[in-house]
Amino acid sequence: MPSSATSNTNGHATSHTKALAKPTVNQTPNAWSFFAVPRPIKRIFDRFPLLTYPANRLPERVQRVKSADGHALFIWCAPEDASENRASFNPACLRWQAFLKSQNLQFHTVSSSNHASTNERLPFLVVNPSCSSPFKSNIVSAHELAKWAVDQKDSWPVELELHYEPYMSLLNNEIRRAWQYHMYLSPNFEAFTAPSYIHSQTNSSVVRITSSWELQKAAREDLMKSSPRIDVEGLYASADRAFFALDNLLKRKRRMVADVSAPSLLEATLFSYLFLLLELPLDRWLDNRLPEIARKYPELVELENTLKKQYGLQPPAIYDALTGTKDSTLNSRTRLEKHFGIR
Repeated sequence: MPSSATSNTNGHATSHTKALAKPTVNQTPNAWSFFAVPRPIKRIFDRFPLLTYPANRLPERVQRVKSADGHALFIWCAPEDASENRASFNPACLRWQAFLKSQNLQFHTVSSSNHASTNERLPFLVVNPSCSSPFKSNIVSAHELAKWAVDQKDSWPVELELHYEPYMSLLNNEIRRAWQYHMYLSPNFEAFTAPSYIHSQTNSSVVRITSSWELQKAAREDLMKSSPRIDVEGLYASADRAFFALDNLLKRKRRMVADVSAPSLLEATLFSYLFLLLELPLDRWLDNRLPEIARKYPELVELENTLKKQYGLQPPAIYDALTGTKDSTLNSRTRLEKHFGIR
């Protein structure tokens, strides 16, 4: 009996142990995992592995400029504009063109396009190491230009720039959006924007039409990021309020700061819009609502006049084509055809 009892107990223990045992998992090397690459795709990448290509090289023309004297700022402008110290017709480029001048940093401008830049954006600066403080690269992109300029100066009004941040936001948002409509979606596009950015680059009618459509499409999509529809009157009203705030800021600064010989980055950015809006007579704009708004504010007009003289900048060549400064015997249409090949 004892032997029988022992036998039964052992049998019960054995079956109980089996019941509590954890199930085993098949851990073969070929087992599928949620995070594993599917076998067909893995076989493709094993046969054709991904390659990381180096960054695009700068065009040969840029390489040649690197050996020239001084720094070279590559901007949107006509070739003759670069040789005559004229302003860029692009506010983002003119902003840095003006700011570097305000800091007495020596450079010359080079007519260029996005295709010349490794990140497909203008402006960028090709630094001459022999006349510059050490920097991490001899090619300075737009978002690094402020830091590069800081490295070239002994001091920098950081507190002042931080104080200006809310006002810089007005320029980067309200005024930039109004400028986009003014230049890309209003009738000014055919008179100014297309000749500047497209007609000066190609004589092909197909390329001109396609590029114009793409530029306007990009501007429309960018404006619709902040609103489901483009409210033109709302855009100009917002720009009016922004210009009003900036005009008041300049009034306060004039009362508080005696020395205005070194304009801030904010003022250089504001100047880039004011110069392009105010240097062309009102009757030459096909849609002149935005320049009319800017002209209402005396401090803005005064800033544009002061910095224009300080920088020694002339308007872009297309302004001569539109106003007949160089050849008064030609009508506006003929002047545009002569300068930019418009048909």
